[in-house]
Amino acid sequence: MSASSHPRVAAIRQVSRYFLWLTSGALLLTALGTLFVLLRLFLAQQGAAGINEVIANTIDFDQLAQLIDHGLTWPGKIAGMIYIAFLEGMTAVILIQLNQLLTCFDQGEIFNQKAIRHARKALRIYIVFSVASYFLQLYSMMNS
Repeated sequence: MSASSHPRVAAIRQVSRYFLWLTSGALLLTALGTLFVLLRLFLAQQGAAGINEVIANTIDFDQLAQLIDHGLTWPGKIAGMIYIAFLEGMTAVILIQLNQLLTCFDQGEIFNQKAIRHARKALRIYIVFSVASYFLQLYSMMNS
């Protein structure tokens, strides 16, 4: 019995097709959500919330929405837009790598170099994304 006709490989191929649809939908929602948040930040009224307040509150979208409603300074708007674009861009790159990994699984290539390369790249990007996000948030909280 070849490795591609093994029942486990067939099951992985079937499940990976469902996850391909899921990651594609998540990528679309990420893109639309990013555009919405960036537009909302750009159109926010002038106020007193600066760079540190915006970056410190980007994880909790309720607090970010309150900051936007009270108003932002132009540097706060620009920093928030850059930070949100960075977060969502990294999320999109991770979803793309995951989608490519699932495409390898769907083709029955589960443990080849291409699939392993996609998994490693997604993990490395996630680690950079997490460390950068945590340090920026910590820095902002310490300075606000």
